[in-house]
Amino acid sequence: MRIREQEVQLKDGRRVLLKSASKEHAEALVRHRRATSDETYFTAAYPEEWEGAAGRVRDRIAAFESDGEEFLVTAFLDGEIIGDAGIFKVKGSAKCQHRCGFGISILQEYGNLGLGSLMLKAALGQAKKNGFEQVELGVFEDNVKAIRLYEKYGFQKMGRCFRAYKLKDGTYRDEIQMVRVLEEGVLLKSQEFQKGKAFPFLDTGFLEDGEIKLVLVKTAQEDQKKGYLPAYYFDICDKNGQKMGICDLRVGHNANTHYSGNIGYQVEEAYRGRHYAGKACLLLFELAKRHQMDYLSITCNPDNYASRRTCEYAGGVLQGIISLPEWHEMYGAGALEKCHYHVDFR
Repeated sequence: MRIREQEVQLKDGRRVLLKSASKEHAEALVRHRRATSDETYFTAAYPEEWEGAAGRVRDRIAAFESDGEEFLVTAFLDGEIIGDAGIFKVKGSAKCQHRCGFGISILQEYGNLGLGSLMLKAALGQAKKNGFEQVELGVFEDNVKAIRLYEKYGFQKMGRCFRAYKLKDGTYRDEIQMVRVLEEGVLLKSQEFQKGKAFPFLDTGFLEDGEIKLVLVKTAQEDQKKGYLPAYYFDICDKNGQKMGICDLRVGHNANTHYSGNIGYQVEEAYRGRHYAGKACLLLFELAKRHQMDYLSITCNPDNYASRRTCEYAGGVLQGIISLPEWHEMYGAGALEKCHYHVDFR
């Protein structure tokens, strides 16, 4: 099939057209794949393997066009292909119809402009519409940038193929196998609530924005008796590592987080008034997304106007002021009501 064309904007303001390449683009698509294969070894083929491949690519495009589920997402800038991605069936058997594979290549010149995110979001959205339930991919173990992109959009590492790739210099690279379930929360729930299974905490080294960074202090597993969900605890630091406050993220949803929220934060008095708590929330949102959370809650006391401004700065929408039940530990500490803010990632 062909996807619906859409125009998107790169971080530098340039407009890119996302659409499915047609058979007349076969030569240009081969040139693109040869170029990306020459820029890095993080592709399956060497540049010379694309020589004379236009006919094969043309046939593959025709197969995509006639199929009702497989498709290409091709990025065009001023008529030139700068990015190429595809969703394809893993196997033809009936038992595997819910699965699809994903591959992507982008010219290095456009690698830091948000194009990968734009193409991946378009591919995941269309794959779900086409009835696929999960997306699978393989990535070189040392392609850290790609792995972080996939984790940002909910892919989780599920396995490793030892020495999957052998390079011309005789060295080997493992392949990291990753999966994204398109039905919200399935992977999280299956791993979070299996008895005897530890919650899979993720790497948090990406939680920085150039002004602040979140430094992991500890993690805590779920405590079902107390109603505590798995949680991350961070120091909020400036780019030089100076501690300015603390924050935490509770992963998942239950009755407890309805009243206490998924996020907590506190900024030391000397650093207040600079939106550090709100900026920390925005970083925590990215971690929540990697755990396939499609929304979260933030609560605060109704008379805590600074915290209310933080919730609004982070994009929270006030759902109302809720009364705390007597069983909640915050009620026992003297709190009677909470402002309940909702942040939607969908």
